[in-house]
Amino acid sequence: WLRVLQPGALRGAMTTQDGLDPELAVPIEVKHACCAKCARGLPETTKLDGKREIKVLPCFHYICGPCLKGELESSADGLSCPTCSCRHEKKLLHDYLPHFEVHSMADRQDLALRDYMCDECVAARCAEVYCEQCTMHLCGACAKQHSRSKATSRHTLVSQIVQDKPAEEDHTMHRVMFCAVHRTSRLQLYCEDCNVLICYECATEVHQHHTYKLPTASLVKRLRQQVEGILQMLSGQLAQAQERQSGMQKACDLVEQATARVRSEVESTFDQLSCAVEGRCAELSQQLSDGCGAWRAEISDERALCSTALVDIWRTIDFLEKVESRGTDVEVMLLKGHIFKHQDQVKQLQQWRELAHRELSRPWSPGCLSAGWSSQGETDKVQQKVECAGCLLYLTGQLEQTSEQSHSMQNLCTALQGGEVT
Repeated sequence: WLRVLQPGALRGAMTTQDGLDPELAVPIEVKHACCAKCARGLPETTKLDGKREIKVLPCFHYICGPCLKGELESSADGLSCPTCSCRHEKKLLHDYLPHFEVHSMADRQDLALRDYMCDECVAARCAEVYCEQCTMHLCGACAKQHSRSKATSRHTLVSQIVQDKPAEEDHTMHRVMFCAVHRTSRLQLYCEDCNVLICYECATEVHQHHTYKLPTASLVKRLRQQVEGILQMLSGQLAQAQERQSGMQKACDLVEQATARVRSEVESTFDQLSCAVEGRCAELSQQLSDGCGAWRAEISDERALCSTALVDIWRTIDFLEKVESRGTDVEVMLLKGHIFKHQDQVKQLQQWRELAHRELSRPWSPGCLSAGWSSQGETDKVQQKVECAGCLLYLTGQLEQTSEQSHSMQNLCTALQGGEVT
């Protein structure tokens, strides 16, 4: 079962008279659907003495009867709440406050299943009638005895079938309260010295010298007013707590918004740095291409001339070797008479000689081309700027980007774009 407390759900709570705008109230979910110890749903908890017992600890956490019984048996000096770990005084099991609402829900379910036991007899017979004055469920035999007794002969006995109408979903069932010490005695007296309900046997024993009386209408009215006063006080505190929670929620939202904004600014700032680095890299790459292009073209032209000369020389040598080795005397004499007699042949031989002894216009060595920082000082300077670039200041609860951060990043980007980094 879940209950949601909305503005005005409690008497006097979260109203405009308390100074709280209902629009600012934050809904609170109050969950009591399971035991704090075994985590079983309250309708599925194990029955104790034929009924489902749900107890309320002093810290207002809920625990089923079997789990509470086990905790009390295993604990020597006190009881620890399974939910909040608060230590409580060890008492008898039925001295702990019952969860009346959950008991009513569970009892209605048992009545619907015809599985509710008689509150009077020890034979554990199924209850058949309900006494509205005694708030007791009675079996047939106990109902007859109830009607014959002088003290209860005028009580109204209602059949379980009539009392458990399907349409009456909001009908509240009440259990008869028995003494935690004397389990067969009902709580019928109120001790004003101890502010507790007691039975007649307790009145003759522990509370013998105390002031106690029957719970008259005036006494019940006075105690109800006291409970209502406590409820009003707690309702006011709840309203203040919800107002505080609403303010904290707004503060959290503002912090999230400021964090998202500053994170975007940080990313944008370092995007500028990244763009500056990429721009400088592209500029140096273009300078490298422009500077080495002419050099590479000159070397390529000389390589092409050399390749052409090699082919011509190889072809000439091949022809001369074949004539010299396999030619006749006449062929050798003819060749000798034509070789290097023409001006073009002499000029070509001269070009081959010059090409073989020509030096490169730009001598190449492995160390004549390099890249990097222009100096160690420049390296330290840029790295220091990157490591110290940007900072965060918390001003009036908001995240702000400082002017030093902006100037630092701008100077670094300007240095990269202006050519300080070579």
